[in-house]
Amino acid sequence: MYEQDIKLMVALGIKHYRLSLSWSQILPGGGRGSDPNPAGLRFYKILLQELHAAGITPVVTLYHMDLPQVLQDTYGGFLDTQLSEDFIYYADIVFQHLGPYVKHWSTFSEPMSICHLGYGIGAFAPGIPKGAYGQYKCGHTVLLAHA
Repeated sequence: MYEQDIKLMVALGIKHYRLSLSWSQILPGGGRGSDPNPAGLRFYKILLQELHAAGITPVVTLYHMDLPQVLQDTYGGFLDTQLSEDFIYYADIVFQHLGPYVKHWSTFSEPMSICHLGYGIGAFAPGIPKGAYGQYKCGHTVLLAHA
C-alpha cells in the first residue's frame, strides 16, 4: 500500500517524512491496561523499516485527531485529566515497539485545533462546544500528557 508512496518520495529526493500514528490502531482499547494490537504495531514497524531502507528519516507524531472512541465515551476524552495517564500508557507501548526506528518524535499535532475546535467551539471531533472552559480544560490535559 505505502510502497508506491515511498518510491515516489525517493524519486522526489525527500529525506524526511512526517507521519502520525493511529492510537486506535495501536491500542484499540484506548487506555491503561488494554492490550496493544500486534497487527497495528507490525504495520508501523514495517513502514518505518521501509522508510529507513529508502534513506528517508521518519518524523513521528503520536497523536493527530485519532482519540479512541472508548476514551471519549468513558470520561469525556481531553476534558478529563485521566486521559493524560492513558496517553502515557499508549506512548510507552509505542516507544517500546517502535522506538528503535524513530529519532524524531512529536507528541501532539495541532493542540490548538484539538482544544479550540474540538472542545471549545465544537467544529472538529469530538464536536463538543464547551466554550472557553472546554478549550482550557483540554489544554490542561494536553500539557499534562505532553509532560
